[in-house]
Amino acid sequence: MSCNQEHFIKEEQVLRDTYLSRLPENIDYLIYRGGNDSVEYNEDMHILHLKCKDDINNTFKKTYKAFYFVNNNYGDEYEYIFRTNTSTYINIDLLNAFVQSLSIKNKYDIWGGEIVYNINEDSLCDTLYIRGNGLLLNIETVRGILNIGWGYYLLNNNNLIDDGTLGCIYNTYNLTLFEHH
Repeated sequence: MSCNQEHFIKEEQVLRDTYLSRLPENIDYLIYRGGNDSVEYNEDMHILHLKCKDDINNTFKKTYKAFYFVNNNYGDEYEYIFRTNTSTYINIDLLNAFVQSLSIKNKYDIWGGEIVYNINEDSLCDTLYIRGNGLLLNIETVRGILNIGWGYYLLNNNNLIDDGTLGCIYNTYNLTLFEHH
């Protein structure tokens, strides 16, 4: 995830110059930003411009719309989404090895780094979530989020950032509702 601010655009270039320039064939990337009047994808630069505000309060909207774009445009061609920030450097070889070792026993697992717990009296749940600097979601989890995420976001008065909202969705519903669909 990125933003239409000079600082983030510089970080994007650092990523392109480092680990994104050495991706194995089984990994592709997409940088997404808000602040656009329409949805536009620049395939050469791997940048998805989304129609939404580009601020901290709209990070879930941006993430949801990016997941929607990937799911609608790549269907069953992807197995996992690793959602991160432009300020995060990723050891691609280690991430790729980890993904290759995963078992599909629980198809709604979420993997990540630091876990945050936030008690929020104004939302529908206390938020236990994995920080947005590294969040690995498989295709079934992404589709579960797409099925219920927007309604959940609106019920919470849009007051949670994307990683907090994703954590709330996952913990409240545990995404098991979708095993029967």
